[in-house]
Amino acid sequence: QTFFSEREQTVTSWSFRQDTVIVGIRYRAVLAKDLPNGLRHGDPLQLDGVSEFVFEGDKIIRLTDRS
Repeated sequence: QTFFSEREQTVTSWSFRQDTVIVGIRYRAVLAKDLPNGLRHGDPLQLDGVSEFVFEGDKIIRLTDRS
């Protein structure tokens, strides 16, 4: 079931600290159906958030997303 008729994620920034990479992300979408919270088909959504990746060696050991 498709919730979006369009969607796009764009990286807006990168920041590096020792074992951590912080990535700024802009998310844009258009709803393909009505939602129970009152959002309607065709409504646009835009969210700005941050994803934080923590590495140990060559593996990601933690990923935290926040807006």
